[in-house]
Amino acid sequence: MKVYEGEYDPARPLPFEEAELDFLTEAPCRTRVLRQLAVNAHYEGYLERETVAIQRLKKLEAWRIPADFDYRTIPGLRNESRAKLIKAAPSTLAQAERLDGVTPAEIGLLQIHLTRLHHAPRLREG
Repeated sequence: MKVYEGEYDPARPLPFEEAELDFLTEAPCRTRVLRQLAVNAHYEGYLERETVAIQRLKKLEAWRIPADFDYRTIPGLRNESRAKLIKAAPSTLAQAERLDGVTPAEIGLLQIHLTRLHHAPRLREG
């Protein structure tokens, strides 16, 4: 039996490797609570990954793509992706990312191109 090291905080899920709940058997908890603690410990890593993915998607939603954006000017896009982007005309990078066949690397290319497009007027002025 692995004993949990450190102070126990019931609001914090147990790391999976520390999720042996034998040390809690003497606590005045119901079986349902113990089962929930085990489930939380088991799925903590998955939930963290999903949280990161949600945060990334929110950031991509903030990246607007102009309606007149010309995907033909971006070197490195595959023809298949370029055709899908032209046909779908996504208004954000998040919408572009959800298109079947558009890779994360191509979303990165779009992001770089949009950054250059956005900063170009400021660079010319300065």
